[in-house]
Amino acid sequence: MAEDIQDGAEETDEDGESVGNVVTRVTRRLGRKRLAIIAAAIVAVAITGGGVSFLVWGGDEDEGPASATIDLGGPLVYHELPEFLVDLQMEGHTTHHIKLQIVAELPENHVSRMADHEIGVVDAILAHLRTQRRDELTGEAGAERLRSNLLAIINGEIAPAQARTILFKRYLMD
Repeated sequence: MAEDIQDGAEETDEDGESVGNVVTRVTRRLGRKRLAIIAAAIVAVAITGGGVSFLVWGGDEDEGPASATIDLGGPLVYHELPEFLVDLQMEGHTTHHIKLQIVAELPENHVSRMADHEIGVVDAILAHLRTQRRDELTGEAGAERLRSNLLAIINGEIAPAQARTILFKRYLMD
């Protein structure tokens, strides 16, 4: 088609209609607003594609791959907390108790911080346990919810140090 175009001649499509007439007809049919929306969508796709390709293949050839260093705090050790015997919230006229012994798994270099803040950790755990009802702590879901809550309490007390998990040595309710 490009060889058929002479100087000053108008380019045509396969049907013999000039390209300018096709664009005009499409513009009239779609309306200027729709055409603007389509053009904006094409530009957005092009920008997004460029951003993705920049992130995937990188922008500068001289830089090596990015790296991050995470301090894991050394080998993991176990810190045993004292045994808890707590009255749970009353349900009607019945009082229930929980007997709990937990071990915190944390990096070796965080043990001293845990020992320094152990009184605050024990107090926060006791306060939390006193607000619980027996039905909230029964079953696997109750135990996992308690594990999650205790881990959050311990991590809040020893921050910026972090315990990895909580293990139950004893979990008894009456």
